[in-house]
Amino acid sequence: MTGGMKMKIREKIKSFLKFGPKEQILGYSIDELKVIFPRSLSEWTVPVDGYPRISRLISVEINAFYFSLLIDRHDENSFLSLIEHHFLLEASRKFNEAEVTQYRSKNDNERLVCLIGDEFEGKVVKMVTNDVDFIKSVLDFGFSVPPPWIVFRGVKPYWRPGAMQGAEGYYDDNFFSPFYEGLNEVERAEYLLKYSANDEWRKIIQLFYDESE
Repeated sequence: MTGGMKMKIREKIKSFLKFGPKEQILGYSIDELKVIFPRSLSEWTVPVDGYPRISRLISVEINAFYFSLLIDRHDENSFLSLIEHHFLLEASRKFNEAEVTQYRSKNDNERLVCLIGDEFEGKVVKMVTNDVDFIKSVLDFGFSVPPPWIVFRGVKPYWRPGAMQGAEGYYDDNFFSPFYEGLNEVERAEYLLKYSANDEWRKIIQLFYDESE
């Protein structure tokens, strides 16, 4: 990824995190989240360029991290199992016709607010949590992002990282590019095989990712 592309993505993240005092995050007001996450936030070093992108909400005085990821719909149960391993269900509410669930850790020190929705032929998971161990378990699992030839079925291979707009641009900037760039050579080969990339898609992906490194 070029420096310009990285800067563009960072600016998008910054603009997303400019919450106003009356705005909501996953259906919770800023003040509600301050109450849910009162404890001082861990000094854990947040990965900058990896996937998923993780942001501290300390700028709005919430002692928690925000991050989202797109996972294969077949991996939803595995993700829910990670939650069940770390947390107990505490409450739920509706937000934009989706269910938002709130959890507490078994030692009652950490919390998780989570929304799971259907999008991009998979499951988009959005979370606010102060549990670093849970975040690390999500990173260690290595959830796969559904590829563009499945998400946008029927389109011809024309992928241009950093130059897409609309839904395709959002998907590429936030999910596919940071995910694929984090894979090593062997993992990339396994990923293309897993999702049955045809020769055209293999060439376009290799042109814009593999050969640029």
